[in-house]
Amino acid sequence: MTRNVVGRGLVARSCASPRRGPAQAPGSLAQKEEQRQELEALRAELEEERLHTQELRRHFAAETRELKAALDREQQLLAQQLQCEWEQRQAQSVRQLQELNQRQRVAETRQLLRWKEAELREGQELLRWEFTAAARQARDLQRQLAEEMARPTRSIREAGSKLRDVLSQLPWETDGDQPAHIRHLQNQLQLERRLFIKYILQRFEGELPASPSTAQPKGPSGHQGRQEMQSSCSSGQNGPQALEALQKRPLESPNAGQRTTRKAVADAQLQVPEGEDVVLPGSTCSQLLEQNTRLQRLLEELARQQSALETENRLLTKDGSAEACKEAERLQQKNAQLAALALQLAEKSRHLQATIDRLVSSCEPLPIQSSAEELCMASFPQQRDGDMGEPAGALLVGDRRDDFSHKVPEELQAQVAADEGGSSDVSTRCPACEELQLQLAEVTDANSRLAEENARLWGQMGWTQQVQAENADLKGHLAQVADERDSAIRTNICLQTQLQEAERELKAMREMAERSQQLGKELEETKLALQRKEEEGRRLQRAETEVYREHNKTLQLFQAQLIELNGQYRKLNKQRQQLYQELGRLGRERSDRINFRPLQAQLAAGKETVLWEAMRKQPSELRAFIARYSYDPFDGPNQQPELELPLVAGQYVYVFGDVDEDGWYVAELTNGTRGFVPSNLVEEVSDDGQSDDTGASAETSD
Repeated sequence: MTRNVVGRGLVARSCASPRRGPAQAPGSLAQKEEQRQELEALRAELEEERLHTQELRRHFAAETRELKAALDREQQLLAQQLQCEWEQRQAQSVRQLQELNQRQRVAETRQLLRWKEAELREGQELLRWEFTAAARQARDLQRQLAEEMARPTRSIREAGSKLRDVLSQLPWETDGDQPAHIRHLQNQLQLERRLFIKYILQRFEGELPASPSTAQPKGPSGHQGRQEMQSSCSSGQNGPQALEALQKRPLESPNAGQRTTRKAVADAQLQVPEGEDVVLPGSTCSQLLEQNTRLQRLLEELARQQSALETENRLLTKDGSAEACKEAERLQQKNAQLAALALQLAEKSRHLQATIDRLVSSCEPLPIQSSAEELCMASFPQQRDGDMGEPAGALLVGDRRDDFSHKVPEELQAQVAADEGGSSDVSTRCPACEELQLQLAEVTDANSRLAEENARLWGQMGWTQQVQAENADLKGHLAQVADERDSAIRTNICLQTQLQEAERELKAMREMAERSQQLGKELEETKLALQRKEEEGRRLQRAETEVYREHNKTLQLFQAQLIELNGQYRKLNKQRQQLYQELGRLGRERSDRINFRPLQAQLAAGKETVLWEAMRKQPSELRAFIARYSYDPFDGPNQQPELELPLVAGQYVYVFGDVDEDGWYVAELTNGTRGFVPSNLVEEVSDDGQSDDTGASAETSD
């Protein structure tokens, strides 16, 4: 019912007078609507692609920043690890040097102590020899003195002068150990002389010397006198008491007294140095003091050596040994290699970023151009409507002017006839006729101008047809722009794959760096073990050779493992490249097979599977259909209404492939929704924008 009414309404509106030009085509409104919907869909797709490109750009920028930050963190961590390892190695070398220095100092101290003990023993032996020599000389002098004093012809003064002569003949020095001994002996001799003069020689001043036959003393008396004299002269403090005891002791004979006196004096002279041995300048105390000073000097020398060793240790810490220098150079080379790799990765990331920026800069004008073209496409129908409306209005105005021009001459002719029939005065009517003729000429000129304007409007109608042809060309350009957009998407996908490959390479490089660090640590551990074994091998040569062989075997095993790991890594790298090539080929085939955007995310998984399976079975041809009737899938008897598309009469539908065996099409609406459409409710649109049925055209217009 509605269909017939709509049809009559359209026919009534389309009936125009022949003067208003050719009637518009019934499918022009449908074409306009289709073009508008296509432009809106393309605009939405371009806007979506632009947003997607911006999102990808932000994502790539964020990933690049993350990669740079991760690379910086890894470089800092590697530098910290290398610094820690270097500090540990330096601390270990410092500890080893300190231990070696301490052992050397202990050995040197022990050696110096042994040397000093030997020197002390030599000095003691020398002093003992000098002491015996001095004692022997003192005994000789005492003997000579006793002999001189025992002679009766000589006086004490002569004995004193003789003693002075003898003392003057002795070598005298002011410094040294021997002069000190001599001075000490001189003091003792003076003390003995005073004792002789004071206590002993006073008794023998008036007595004559005995004969030689009476010179032999009694054994007990001589021995007793010697003991008393020795005990009396052993100490300077007990000398007077001993001499008083000698005075109280009765004497047997003068000769015996003299002999006893001589023996006592000799024994006393022998015992004098023993009592004063502790205070000798060359005694043990002075030697200990000298040894203490020498030890202090040695300690100062050792302190200087220690400071020199510490400075040398610092220099060694700064410079390092040959192996440490080699290890530091190797670590520096590794660090330089890692820095170079980091620079290469940074350069790659910059190239990728520059490529992305170029692509984005090349892709960004597309939406602008497309939007401009869309504005042009949108303005063309409006301009065409305006142009077509303008000729129609101009034609109406021209018709009105023609009617008015026809009416005006008729009125003027009627007025002239009336004036000619009703007026009798010709002279008065001539000016009015002239005026009417002039007006008639003006109206004729206006009519000719209107005819020219009508011809010009017909030319504008031809120009509108030319604009329609340009619109078709713009559609082709839009298709080319869509192809360029697809190529940009493929380029973005290639860049994503390149970025993933760069990430994998970076990960592999990290693994290689960790593996190299682990191998370096193991190598350092083996070197430390080798050093310890070498130190032990200084005592055990066989153990050193065994450890060296074990080290070589371990190193060969590590090298074999490293070669095997490198081979495995190359194999894995080849497999990965093959997989990348296969994935790229599959992606290109899929992109070539499917040139339209995917289903919307709100569709269910089952629906996507069914639709893709149906589209896979159908050819990739795209055709435009129009809905003949309105249809709601949820009002029908089908079991899966969510897979069907709701239809509105006159709505455009894009169909993929042919109808299936059940009579359904796989179609897509203008808003991007995909689903199944019954074939009896839609009808294909012809190339001129009209459906095959006039009734369908009427419904489409409605």
